[in-house]
Amino acid sequence: MRKKFVMVLLCGIASASSVLGQSDIPKTFLDTVSDGQAYKAFQFETDEFLSYRIQASQDLNSWSDLATFHGFNETIVFPFAPISQNGQPTNTPEENPNPPVTLSLARALGGGTVMTWNSLSDQYPRKLHLPGITLGAHWDSAPFFHHATELYTYFIISPSGTVPVPVNAPALSIEDIWFEANFSNSDFTVIDGAIQNAPPANNALPPYPAGNGSFFRVTAEVADEDRDGLPDETEQKPTSEEGTDTDHQNPDTDGDGIWDGAEVAQGSDPKDPQSKPTDTAPDYPPNTENGGQNAPPNTGGIISIGFHGNHELTSDDQKTNYTDPQWVAGSHNFPVSYSRTKPVELSGKFIVNGANIYNVDVSASLPNKVLLHRTPLDRDGAENAWTLARTAGQGGTPEAPLPKNIADTIEFYNAKPNPGEESYDITWTLYINGGAGVPAGTTKHTMYVTHGVPLLATPTESIEQQEIRQETFFYHSCKNTNDKVIDANLTKEGIAELIYAEFLDRDVRRVIPTQGNLRQGIAEQMSYWGDLNNDGLPDAAGCKGSPIEMVASQEGNGTCEAWAAFFSDMIRIHGWNSSTVVLSPIAPNDSFTIKNAQTLINPTADANNGGYDWIRLNPANPLGEGHFIDLIPNTLKGLPAQGDDRFPTADPLKTFNTHFLSGLGNHWFDPSYGNPSLSDPLVADRLKKYENLYVEYYGKSIENGDRRFKKNNLNGDAELKAN
Repeated sequence: MRKKFVMVLLCGIASASSVLGQSDIPKTFLDTVSDGQAYKAFQFETDEFLSYRIQASQDLNSWSDLATFHGFNETIVFPFAPISQNGQPTNTPEENPNPPVTLSLARALGGGTVMTWNSLSDQYPRKLHLPGITLGAHWDSAPFFHHATELYTYFIISPSGTVPVPVNAPALSIEDIWFEANFSNSDFTVIDGAIQNAPPANNALPPYPAGNGSFFRVTAEVADEDRDGLPDETEQKPTSEEGTDTDHQNPDTDGDGIWDGAEVAQGSDPKDPQSKPTDTAPDYPPNTENGGQNAPPNTGGIISIGFHGNHELTSDDQKTNYTDPQWVAGSHNFPVSYSRTKPVELSGKFIVNGANIYNVDVSASLPNKVLLHRTPLDRDGAENAWTLARTAGQGGTPEAPLPKNIADTIEFYNAKPNPGEESYDITWTLYINGGAGVPAGTTKHTMYVTHGVPLLATPTESIEQQEIRQETFFYHSCKNTNDKVIDANLTKEGIAELIYAEFLDRDVRRVIPTQGNLRQGIAEQMSYWGDLNNDGLPDAAGCKGSPIEMVASQEGNGTCEAWAAFFSDMIRIHGWNSSTVVLSPIAPNDSFTIKNAQTLINPTADANNGGYDWIRLNPANPLGEGHFIDLIPNTLKGLPAQGDDRFPTADPLKTFNTHFLSGLGNHWFDPSYGNPSLSDPLVADRLKKYENLYVEYYGKSIENGDRRFKKNNLNGDAELKAN
């Protein structure tokens, strides 16, 4: 079960269709009529186990919800722009004389924009380079843009990335020529600049935004009606089908005070009130102000706190989404992650006891001098329950608020800090009936603040695995880089080296679910080709090939490909593109062994091959030739690898046809073995360094499918290649 948050943009992600269970990503445009007014509309199919938001924006930064609903496999038609004729809205359902044309605008390599559309004459695609139009950075987040001219209505799709300039100019019909000229001369570049530089617009958008500059999108996430972190689909399935068979409309099925998602994440039974996690309830320490007291008994306290606009995390097993509210008194305290340039956005629920309570405000103090300025609360039905709507933290003063980032550097906060660590503390104050502030307590949170917005992971099995969300990735990405930022003294490669320090002792562990602390005990070490069945040999069964599966598995055992991608994803968490480096012999059937391989019998020199040592590794049929040494299992001892302490009788694989490393800039990292990183401006020189330091034998294919292994002569023979 790996269903999780999915964002659906109206530009369409065709490869996601199987994940979403939809026949088409929403990009079908049509005309419709509402109350006698003709509108442009878009249409899409919904999925039973997804919930949807239709949102609008004027600046691509602030988005307002126009509609929120659960899907029930029905068709949704959403009108968003009135159709006008002769400059006036029409109240008749006449067909629009200028049907919309869908464009794709992408950045061109070398500058300008490549425009793609289906020809107005034959509907076949046309591509045209427009050097005079430059797309701003905001277009990367534009699902589509509604742009109207006197003659045409455009729906402009904006894919991210760059595309090559078409080699030849397309043959355009007279309709296409008029169409392209109308677009290029329509002040689109002026609109583009105005939107890019405009201040955030008022979020109180009308139900059907119209006119130039209105952006729209649909977001979809896995439906979780009771907000306990378990998708509705999972809760409605029996345990025999990887479900939980819990109540999807009740966050605490067994009524023990611990929400179902928190129990599943930490291994207790959400249907047994006697089964509880050993350490899940969040701390609720006294406020150090006003004599160290929490809110007075007649005031009440904090029920729940939610974080928004963050990068939503999951448990390592991916069964629980750490969705809002992440902090619930007496129940759970889920970790949270933001990139450092984002504002923290909070919601909450509070208890305020007493009679004749007619007005309650709240304020809060957060790290990095972020403030939640005094904000009115809304009564939440019950007499003494009050809620804080989603509100962004700011700087400045209540009279002159200023935007404020959550942090200036990478940060690691632990809700239950060890010596030298800090928790992310939010100190809350309530104001009742306009009176003076009274302390409501301090909530402590685990917070991972990344350098930039996390990128997608390297694709593995399916698109739903691509988003990096498992909490262990974020722990290792932020723990060793706390308080660091790229500046004159530190590069992103330097930050990667700090993350890689966790791999050098070959003892990498996962976090305790929902806590910012690592698992303990030798059995909790993650491993590279570990001996899971205790037969003294590395096991292929259970050895995961992707980092997401490796971290999610009970054993934490993975191949070199999984370990390389694991480290690469930790770099991607900070917003930097990393690479996976594949090493392989130049000859397709050759292989190689790792450095420091030792044999019980010293191989003899082979005079026929330049005096190099040749050995034959574990031959099925010994040739008995004097210059070959027959080895028995385990007489070739390999370089210690990740988790070797877990399996003292087993080595990782000794021979390779390929080996995977991680790359960033001029640096190569080998997280499988924890070798020191290699750096050099030239890939060829880096490859020679790797061969000289870490390669012991090169396996040459010989007769009968056997191989002879040539001992590395430390001169950088370039027997390997890097892809």
